[in-house]
Amino acid sequence: MFKDNFNRILSEKNKIKKISQRQLARLVGVAPSSITEWLKGRGIPNADKITKLAEVLGVKVTDLVDEPEATGSSTISNINNSFNNSFNSSITITNSSEKKEAENKFSLLSKEDRQLALAFVEFVHMKIKEIRRLQ
Repeated sequence: MFKDNFNRILSEKNKIKKISQRQLARLVGVAPSSITEWLKGRGIPNADKITKLAEVLGVKVTDLVDEPEATGSSTISNINNSFNNSFNSSITITNSSEKKEAENKFSLLSKEDRQLALAFVEFVHMKIKEIRRLQ
């Protein structure tokens, strides 16, 4: 969910702000190639860079990572489902009480923190895949 939409949302917000990729990279503190990769959907920034992007573009973090509701379902529910899918595919918890505890703690987070947690889990999952591919 997040990874599939982030590049489109970033592109839209950047066009509104009218900042070049080079300027955006300088303001966020990354290489211009990172901005290019994010805009092409080849990667996603880590949570602190998402926060910096939002600051530079003058939007909330949720504006960058949250899709408008198209189906009428709850955004929080979608985030929960995406997180649980990413969480379960990235981290193996064999003890069902530990899994339930992790899910309960996640449900206590604010909407923005849930989205950042999801972005982080997806980032870690992507890095794990890259490392496995290089081995």
